Amino acid sequence: MRWKKDFIILSCFCLSLLPSCSSAAEITTEELNLFSSKLIQQESLIQESKAELSMLRIQLQKSKAELQILKSELNLSKESLQKQNESIENANSLLKQYEEEQKKKIRRIKRQRTIAWVVAGSILLANIK
Repeated sequence: MRWKKDFIILSCFCLSLLPSCSSAAEITTEELNLFSSKLIQQESLIQESKAELSMLRIQLQKSKAELQILKSELNLSKESLQKQNESIENANSLLKQYEEEQKKKIRRIKRQRTIAWVVAGSILLANIK
């Protein structure tokens, strides 16, 4: 930053050595002081910006680390959800299988009851004759 200030002062000095074409090309001491103070202000702003940039980079690194943690947690949650879905599907298939077995059992009991009624009716009819 110091070299910028030196460069401006040297440039102003060199310009003052040139033969002036008009009074507008001359830089007064007041203008030089004004440029110098503005340069100092700009250097100060640059330093503040660098400090802020450094802080923002640190925050970015923290955010990236947190993002990685959250991604890992998300992947674990996805795996857990997949396992739960598989368990639910397995339970559903077992329930359907159990339902089919119960329906078969109910049909068998109904057939047996119907046969028992037919046999009972036949015996009753045979005893009546």
